[in-house]
Amino acid sequence: MIAVDIPSLFELDDGVNDKPTVVILGQDSKSDQDHERVRLGTPYGLHHKGSREILKRTKLYFEMITTLLDLGYRVYLTDIYKVWVCDPNRPYYGVTLPRVDQKRFLSTLKSELLMMSPVALVTWGKESANSIIETNLGIKHLNFPHPSGAANGTWKRLMNQSPTYDNKLAYWNSVIFRELAGSH
Repeated sequence: MIAVDIPSLFELDDGVNDKPTVVILGQDSKSDQDHERVRLGTPYGLHHKGSREILKRTKLYFEMITTLLDLGYRVYLTDIYKVWVCDPNRPYYGVTLPRVDQKRFLSTLKSELLMMSPVALVTWGKESANSIIETNLGIKHLNFPHPSGAANGTWKRLMNQSPTYDNKLAYWNSVIFRELAGSH
């Protein structure tokens, strides 16, 4: 199984054409399918209305993105690693890329980020946060645990409360408003 996510750009259609961009960076385009195909999608599957409005986990992601949209930002979603390949014996576990390939993806990512000229870069998860440290781009970096349930222990320590959907969203909103509201 190979999965590829095409970067996505979200923007409110409000007549404003020169909005600043915030990039949200994930790790890779995982898939839970166990067949031999190339799976093409978008980060977090947000091209799919059901992912934005019904699936609880990805609905949270979209609500987080909506906070940025409501503040007047354009939001660009992308991944560090543009291709994900699973271990055929463990369908949801990726194959670790050789370091030389990781460096190639980071070089591509650096060019992609410079092209988007973001005012801020949000990382979701350790892998994406660590990759940004390596790129040394000088872009304002907001580092969050991944919003998924897999990172609930990290969210609980960060917020010092239960990592519920509502608590994660409230924490996100407080940091985003503090760091980005009124900065453009």
